[in-house]
Amino acid sequence: MIQKLISIFIRDTELHSKKSRQKIGLLSGWINVSLNLLLFIGKLLVGIISGSVAVTADAFNNLTDMGSALVTILGFKLSAKPADKKHPFGYGRIEYIAGVVVSVLILVVGFEFIKSSFDQILNPAESGIEFSIPMFIVLVLAIGVKLFMGYLNKGFGKAMGGSETLDATAFDSISDVATTSVALLSLMLSQFVSFPLDGYLGVVIAVVVLVGGVRVLLDTISPLLGTPPSEELVRRIKELVLDHEEIVGVHDLIVHNYGPNKILASLHAEVPANSNIIFAHEIIDQAEREISEKLGITVLIHLDPIVIDDKRVNEMREIAQECISQVDPRFTMHDFRMLDGKKQINLIFDVEVPYERCQTKAQIRAEIEELLRQRDARFHPIITIDQSYIGD
Repeated sequence: MIQKLISIFIRDTELHSKKSRQKIGLLSGWINVSLNLLLFIGKLLVGIISGSVAVTADAFNNLTDMGSALVTILGFKLSAKPADKKHPFGYGRIEYIAGVVVSVLILVVGFEFIKSSFDQILNPAESGIEFSIPMFIVLVLAIGVKLFMGYLNKGFGKAMGGSETLDATAFDSISDVATTSVALLSLMLSQFVSFPLDGYLGVVIAVVVLVGGVRVLLDTISPLLGTPPSEELVRRIKELVLDHEEIVGVHDLIVHNYGPNKILASLHAEVPANSNIIFAHEIIDQAEREISEKLGITVLIHLDPIVIDDKRVNEMREIAQECISQVDPRFTMHDFRMLDGKKQINLIFDVEVPYERCQTKAQIRAEIEELLRQRDARFHPIITIDQSYIGD
């Protein structure tokens, strides 16, 4: 069904283009606007007729969802703007900003729900809540519509290769199923109890809305601050680089996300020091082009020459790696060089460490230096401690 909807609005030639992401996002947005507007009208009528604050609160929750969908539409439209002088990396992060606005709207409505629910608890309506079969049918239909919207948004997100905005919208739709179910329960049970059950259940709905708002806020702020790339993306980048026999190692990979359609990366590629520099440069250029064509990523590769055919250097490299692994097997070494002397042997290298390390950089450095000097008192380690930018 989702693919059929997509095929109606997107031509086959556009399915895997950057435009398809925007069109799927807009399609999802307008469907959400339409359905949430219908749900708001239906629930508001039920809430007014029945006098239920929980149902009325749930109606305004749908109105907020409609506003969120409009913000999402605006976000997808603006994020597709081409790069310019002011924003040379494009406007892709506007999609994340739209998510922040949506979450703030959700939180505002959640606080309003809490206020109205407490008012109902402290000052319960004297007339009570009226229940009827048509009202029951409207709320049951609303639950079905929200389940459908959750399925639809999740499917649209997968169709565009992943979207935090649509994933959040899908989750919000499923959480609305819970809030509407609570409102329905309130409508059915309030006529049998004397205490203001409607107000208490309204508080439950408000808490669900607030929790959802906080979750969306955290999910959308995270990529704005900068998150590590997925393990799959890191694996594919390294595979494409190391597919070239002339490249013997990769390190210092950094991936910058400027929106779902704009990713920049940089890395260091190790090549034998005795390689022809022009040939090595051609290989690096070829690797950059392949990553761009296959992954849609702009990548800059720095060439690092390393000695791999010197027995003495290789022996020292193995000793250094053994000592590093003794400190923590998760640590990795790169950019190893050696200046050999009779009284002093300079071992120059970088060590990449994960964020979950227990020691400080100075402690790590001191521990590795101590282990190396135990192997040979002439060793003079010059160690740079690097932080991983791709997670663990």
